[in-house]
Amino acid sequence: MKFLFITIFSFILIHPAFSKLEANSTTPKYIGLDVRTGFETRINPANGSLNIPIGDLEKKVISMIPDKSQEIIVFCESGGRSDRAKKILNSMGYKNIKDIKTWRVWNKKYNSNQ
Repeated sequence: MKFLFITIFSFILIHPAFSKLEANSTTPKYIGLDVRTGFETRINPANGSLNIPIGDLEKKVISMIPDKSQEIIVFCESGGRSDRAKKILNSMGYKNIKDIKTWRVWNKKYNSNQ
């Protein structure tokens, strides 16, 4: 239980592992949001992104990404769940959402660790 608290706490502070920082800033330029299941992310990782499965998105996103003006780049396996996630996020007041459809695009264009 102690480990879980530490992990959640680090995400609340916008953990650098899933965000890209602006030059000379502590505010991330964007956050990659993978809405696939944990099983899917273990098979095909999207390194440098935050994983919140689509079924948990409404419950968890506000504590993990509290700034509703933050740019969020959302993706999944084929684009269906990322489209749904974008609609959910917009309905919750998040306005700076970019849907890139798949983790493959994230790994190719956004993940500088590839």
